Amino acid sequence: MSDFIDLDGDGYADGELADIDSDGVDDAILVDTDGDLYNDTAFVDHDGDGVLESVQYDTDNDGVGEIEERDWNDDGASEEMSLDTNEDGTWDTGLMDTDTDGAFDVGLVDDDGDGVADSGYLDEDGDGVVDTEVHDIDNDGVADTVFRDLDGDGVMDYAETDSDGDGTADTFVV
Repeated sequence: MSDFIDLDGDGYADGELADIDSDGVDDAILVDTDGDLYNDTAFVDHDGDGVLESVQYDTDNDGVGEIEERDWNDDGASEEMSLDTNEDGTWDTGLMDTDTDGAFDVGLVDDDGDGVADSGYLDEDGDGVVDTEVHDIDNDGVADTVFRDLDGDGVMDYAETDSDGDGTADTFVV
């Protein structure tokens, strides 16, 4: 960590510059946002262009970020969010706004901590309800199960008797 910085211009240090990827170049601003004397937020410039693309939050002051939001197109809105839900230092849940409409429409989960997503959740029509679930049960990188919610009621079709929402129960012929 090198220099202290004054973000609000009041003459007092509000944060400090840091080299979080250990390449010798300061690429983050560490800030104590709640006044408890621990830097709990890091504003990060991932690509070295001088624009801060992400914000990392250390919610429990252990020095490891549990949440990171990224603004890849510099429009001021997060297109991606990563979460370390089990606080092991590895991102295990990811949310993405692939169509940049301001709402996350893809969710990825690494259930076993191997760094590869095991489950995916998609909101294909942008209504805020998951339409498709994809699961890779045997961790071979290929989807083993795909569940859909064709009628958009928030219940996957395999779990209901009227999967298309037409008011008539589905019929299975053997």
